[in-house]
Amino acid sequence: MVRNKTIKNEHLVSKESSTGKKKEKELKAKMVSIEKVENKEKKEDGKVQLSILEHVLVPEMRVISEKEKKELLRRFKITEDKLPKMLSSDPCALALNAKVGDVVEIKRKDAAVEYLYYRIIVE
Repeated sequence: MVRNKTIKNEHLVSKESSTGKKKEKELKAKMVSIEKVENKEKKEDGKVQLSILEHVLVPEMRVISEKEKKELLRRFKITEDKLPKMLSSDPCALALNAKVGDVVEIKRKDAAVEYLYYRIIVE
């Protein structure tokens, strides 16, 4: 009789011999985790390009409005040149369609705390 069980361990199945720790590391490096990604864009050559903003290691970010930008500068009593910078050629800036002078808000999470960081887009 077959019963439904929750799989708690991952197992690597390969035609190659798996002797030694080095070989095991190499085989594990070949494993690819499959994730459901909703933002898929097809390029002209038919390849699928995934948005960098959907990657699990990239924090949530957005371009803030001019009103929010003015409030941010007023609240911290700083000018634009005092903000940390992000290049307009940065992959995240390109994905956000951020232009020079825009401010990007970055949300980073550490356990139960959420931190906000700001970067101004420069050439």
